[in-house]
Amino acid sequence: MPRWKAAKIAAKHAEKMGRLIVVDPQDHRPDGSPLLAAGQVYVTKTGQRYHVGWCQVIADKWDQGTGPVRGIFVTSIHDVGGRTECQTCVEPLTSSRLRSTPILDQRMAERDARTAAARKRINGG
Repeated sequence: MPRWKAAKIAAKHAEKMGRLIVVDPQDHRPDGSPLLAAGQVYVTKTGQRYHVGWCQVIADKWDQGTGPVRGIFVTSIHDVGGRTECQTCVEPLTSSRLRSTPILDQRMAERDARTAAARKRINGG
């Protein structure tokens, strides 16, 4: 299938996810990539997922994209529509591209608390 045709199909499917409401990011890094504020997430124009952190999916999109936004947009967590959360986002990157965000920090803290509680139950405490 030609790339333009795949992009057209993806765009049509993304319309079902809900209108993309782009907001300004908190700031930008020296390379121009957006930094999230509390309550913000990354999305792509045709993506079915929203990203709470700078995961491998978003890092790859940034590396392969062109133009000032490189296909990465910032929206409010409340405006993700039918998009679902990217499961890769909770797996920290091991490269120098690791990007911390308020939502990712919260999710990681929640995961750490669940792990600590499970260990406590197992150890009889």
